[in-house]
Amino acid sequence: MEYNLKEEIPGIAADLLGGRVANIEVMGGGCVGNVFRVAIEQGSVSGCVIKFVENKKELPYEDEPLSGRVIGSRASNFDPAYALLLSRGLPVPEVYGQGESRDGSRRYVAMQYFAGEPVDGLLKAGGTDTEKLHQTIGGILGRIHSIKRPYQGWAGMESPYLQSWEEAFFFTLRENVERLSAGNLISENGAEAVSNLIGEKREAWEDPKEFSLSHVDGFQGIASKKDDNWNIEGIVDIEDHLFTDPRLALAGYEVSLELCDKKIPASFWQEYSKYNPVDPRYRDLKDLFKLQHLLVWRRVLADLPGQEDDVCNIDNLIKKIASY
Repeated sequence: MEYNLKEEIPGIAADLLGGRVANIEVMGGGCVGNVFRVAIEQGSVSGCVIKFVENKKELPYEDEPLSGRVIGSRASNFDPAYALLLSRGLPVPEVYGQGESRDGSRRYVAMQYFAGEPVDGLLKAGGTDTEKLHQTIGGILGRIHSIKRPYQGWAGMESPYLQSWEEAFFFTLRENVERLSAGNLISENGAEAVSNLIGEKREAWEDPKEFSLSHVDGFQGIASKKDDNWNIEGIVDIEDHLFTDPRLALAGYEVSLELCDKKIPASFWQEYSKYNPVDPRYRDLKDLFKLQHLLVWRRVLADLPGQEDDVCNIDNLIKKIASY
């Protein structure tokens, strides 16, 4: 697959940027998309990033499975999410063009390259100045979360889903427990403990007052450091930004660090709260939101080779949260 996608890149570069490809570097790839950094000679820019995602048929909003509303991806969401972020002066890449691969199996976006490092890798690696990076991320995530509307869903939706956010959220939780049980990826005692916790927390559930634009994992972006200051160069994975429960996004940010034995410092919350208040119920319900992420990640990683350490960490954290 990687070789075939690389074959597409010279033609895309020539059509959009009028240049010749000097080098292609694989930046990332996975179940959602493949990303390449492209160096260009004699073009309108010296380089760009091209991201390919599967060009699958998208269901109408009202026909989407409930689980796809909670943690999913929708390629057509790129343009409306991009427009919202851009309208608030948030750092997004310049887009040079979009299109489809020759065989129609992939959609691509060619966009500006940001020098720096992905924030998730920087945070998981840790370091003496990580707290300042958290603080910087807190500010920009608070700004993103200040983009709100009354209902959950993709950025381009003009009316709410018929089924409530609460129904979609808890259906997805229980569906993931059932899938893990069916695949023998969680013990019978574990599934029972998780189900009991879900039932207990549902009794205290309240919907958020509003839904915030966000990546469900919290924040995805590129950061760089100059002297003692961190700067967010740009937001990435824009197509995955939807209006969601901000507590789910905050829990995604928090639990991804817990898996690496890291914690969010107070400076993150202080900076975040300057732009968007933290729901006072988040503290009591965050284990529920963490489980939503962990159960999905556990199921996805089960199909990928070489993920034994991550799987072990996820299993241990699920056991800790559900107390079994």
